[in-house]
Amino acid sequence: MLQLTIEDAIRTADRIITATAARADREYEGWTTLAYAYLRRYVQSHPEFWSWELRDAFEKEGYAMPSELRAWGAVYKRAQKEGLIRKGEQLKRDPYRHGTMTAGWVKT
Repeated sequence: MLQLTIEDAIRTADRIITATAARADREYEGWTTLAYAYLRRYVQSHPEFWSWELRDAFEKEGYAMPSELRAWGAVYKRAQKEGLIRKGEQLKRDPYRHGTMTAGWVKT
């Protein structure tokens, strides 16, 4: 039986995030840059938020959503790396992910 280490899982997740972001940028040129700029603006008026709130606001303003929503992972990873946001402490059921418990985000 093949055992997957945590490092293997992290590398796999990173590959998926990179691939889905690249796909989003092929579907809509510059999508990840636009989504990141939107997130930067969004946190100014929403210092604590849930990922679905950001996506809903983004879409409501008329921005295109990529076919693979995991492309948002690259946007969040960049924002975390640049010190813009961090994972929140509270958990809430994500209405778009079959009620999966999800941590919110906090502006840093």
